[in-house]
Amino acid sequence: MPIRGEFWTLIDTLAWLTQTLERIAAGWQASHIDALMPWNFKK
Repeated sequence: MPIRGEFWTLIDTLAWLTQTLERIAAGWQASHIDALMPWNFKK
């Protein structure tokens, strides 16, 4: 795994944030919150 600061250059941060907020707004289950973390992001 990259160093903390380098990680954000490896993913599209706007796409991750958009997807995460959309999923939360749609009722994402709290028991699956780990799937929303940026290191689990897949387009």
